[in-house]
Amino acid sequence: MRLNYKYCNEKTSKLIALLIIVTSLNQYAQSSVEGNIPHVISFQGAITGSTGNKLPNGNYDVTFRLYSQVEGGTPLWSENYNNLKIENGNLQVLLGRKNKANPISLKFDKKLYLAVSINGELETYKRIELGGTAYSLGSEYAENVADSSITNEKIAPLSVTNNKVDALNWEKITDVDPDPYSVYWTILGNIIYGPDRNYVGTIEAKDFVLKTFSKERMRFGPTGRVTLGTTTDTVNFVVIGKSKFQNVFIKGNLGIGILPGGAKVHIRTQDITPFKVDVDSTNRFQVSSNGKVEIKSNLTGGSSSSASSYPLYLHGKNEGIAIRVNSSGADNSNNFVSFWNDAGMQGRVEGQSLTDYLEDPLNIARDLNIAAIATADVVAFAASEYIEPASIISFTAGLYYNVAIIGVQTLSELGVTYQSGSGDYAEWLERLDPKEQINPGDIVGLFNGKITKSTVNADQLLCVSLSPIVLGNTPEKGKELLFEKVAFLGQVSVKVFGKVNRGDYIIPSGLNDGSGIAVQPDMMTIDEYANVVGRSWGFSDVEQAKYVNTAIGFDNNDIVNILQLKSKQNRKMNEEIQIRNQKIEEVKNKLNNLYKDLNVMQNQYEEVTKKVINTKNNLR
Repeated sequence: MRLNYKYCNEKTSKLIALLIIVTSLNQYAQSSVEGNIPHVISFQGAITGSTGNKLPNGNYDVTFRLYSQVEGGTPLWSENYNNLKIENGNLQVLLGRKNKANPISLKFDKKLYLAVSINGELETYKRIELGGTAYSLGSEYAENVADSSITNEKIAPLSVTNNKVDALNWEKITDVDPDPYSVYWTILGNIIYGPDRNYVGTIEAKDFVLKTFSKERMRFGPTGRVTLGTTTDTVNFVVIGKSKFQNVFIKGNLGIGILPGGAKVHIRTQDITPFKVDVDSTNRFQVSSNGKVEIKSNLTGGSSSSASSYPLYLHGKNEGIAIRVNSSGADNSNNFVSFWNDAGMQGRVEGQSLTDYLEDPLNIARDLNIAAIATADVVAFAASEYIEPASIISFTAGLYYNVAIIGVQTLSELGVTYQSGSGDYAEWLERLDPKEQINPGDIVGLFNGKITKSTVNADQLLCVSLSPIVLGNTPEKGKELLFEKVAFLGQVSVKVFGKVNRGDYIIPSGLNDGSGIAVQPDMMTIDEYANVVGRSWGFSDVEQAKYVNTAIGFDNNDIVNILQLKSKQNRKMNEEIQIRNQKIEEVKNKLNNLYKDLNVMQNQYEEVTKKVINTKNNLR
């Protein structure tokens, strides 16, 4: 529209001029954002060498850089052209067009200098000062217009419209002083329009209060504190539609979907998912109508020793987590804790009752086995002359005591059973040599509480575990790399050379490389029993190294077998000694008889000799 100034007073005329300035600038800024001003600089030039000769025709790697100073400094922008064709030394490019991710985003509000380098060599000996054409890009960032720049003659028809006036940014107008004593608002609305009049409130450090029926409904403090209602005049605060709050403090009750009543937070149970929390359109927490609670996290871990790696972190003072299963008697059908992955349940902590224990074939077999060993032990050792009766009674009583203790402890501590795909109990043990490479399945020797693959004269022989069900003796934080998980009891995979049969004893190979060999029970010597790592539960006819499932830990059967073998050997030796003694007695008897015969013969000889002498004397 074309503005007719004869209906405007001086103050209104100045305001309209300002409107024109701001509107024009907004239009120009909007058009620049839409891409009407290209962010490129056209550059043409001729390249010559130090002798003045033109650069030979060919493809070159050319780099352009913009600086804010003639010499030195850091480039404000750069762009590289590979295999740029140069003919007759002429060079022509549009700077800023090659890579959209690398536009020339400078304001061009000061002098800029262009430097060129060929094939990564030094830049041109003198930087080129940009001319005015490039500085036209700075119009995109123009924010201020000098006073009196816009005159009546410069205002084009339809430059000022109702829509442009409504969209006016009043922050641009700073020369209109408000009247602090004017009445700006009435029940009919704002009667005077202006940036400093467009509010309802106070101009002093006093509370602004809203009342209905003479009762206070809302109070705004000078520091920004907002209070809804009073202790005597309550407020029913209802939000319809979308709302966004920051740093919300609720002193009283809060109801979500229903009246708060006596609860801090109430949930509408009629919904399928009565309560849930979404973060950026992703569900993170929800409570179903049957009480199931789900926490969904995209944490990937990173450090098992850092609490920030876990989706659920409970920070208590003296206690951690209490889990209750509402059942009259927890048995193996009740899982207190279960462990899952994409393949399903991988382990659990389940309940256990006396019935579960008594029906478990493993428990029955174990107790009967120990009791049978003890009974057979008495029978086998009773005939031995080389084992005192007191030792037999003591050892057998120890076996029965094991049955009793295991039974009492198991039955008295029934409650939970830990179930997992892993099969051994292990502890963290420090390496004797921090630099030694020790891997799962290696046989190691224990020396004063530290481990090494050397097993000669070790205090104890153990095996490194891959994934124990229980892991104890956690190292200090930051020292985990100095330790290994070493199995003490259960099933573990052991590195073995040569063929292996089920039931073979696994002993160190003697190579001190973590490997072992299998020895059949009837081939074991007394010395080899001292080097037993475990007993094979697996089979392999492969000669090369492989991992064999091995039972690790103390076994009463081994001791019994050794003692029985020793007893048999003693009995056999005793029988052989008795036979030899009998033969010696027979030889002694024969010698005694021969000696008697010799005495008789001697007496007879003497008598014959006497008779011969007497006869000879008589003949004379």
